[in-house]
Amino acid sequence: MRQFLMILPIVCALAACASNGDGAGVIETPDGDKYNLSISPKGWVTVETSTGRATGYNQNDSFYGAWVDDSKQMTELKYQGNEATNIPKSGTATYYGNVVRVDGAGEIYNAGKSRLNVDFGNKVVDGKLEMSGARDVTLEKGNLHGAKFSGQATMLWNSGGTYRGTLMGNGATEAAGVVDFNDSTLNAAFGGKRY
Repeated sequence: MRQFLMILPIVCALAACASNGDGAGVIETPDGDKYNLSISPKGWVTVETSTGRATGYNQNDSFYGAWVDDSKQMTELKYQGNEATNIPKSGTATYYGNVVRVDGAGEIYNAGKSRLNVDFGNKVVDGKLEMSGARDVTLEKGNLHGAKFSGQATMLWNSGGTYRGTLMGNGATEAAGVVDFNDSTLNAAFGGKRY
């Protein structure tokens, strides 16, 4: 059976989805189930939904991960959270975190480590998704517009990708996003905390 992959990044408005900067808000899965991530533990979380399973990384102000239906034919990669306030106007920061992917059998897994570099003064970003057992993804130099960032993504034998995401939390302490390629089996969600 042909696998259908739907990528839908969801960045919720502060008033609509989050609870006053305390947690990543409420995640809604494609089957209509809703879960309050603000009261969920931080770190890796998995929730069973009415027709599937969502797994990802829950941070203080953001979430990034994936949902797979029970038949493992439909997948959604997503990120969401409290869009950053009080973003620095100068200086640099590096965000370290994880990469979430869905394998060919429809299993969600921690694929590796992410690194996002942000230059606030020049409003540019770049980075890398390092994945053991898979080709690494390079997040080429991209643009930062307010809290949102985007750019081109490349990997060995594939230069047709893009990435997009959002800085999250007061002072831009977290980041989350997705990377999309023409070959949807290469797509991933990523995020991290500022160090």
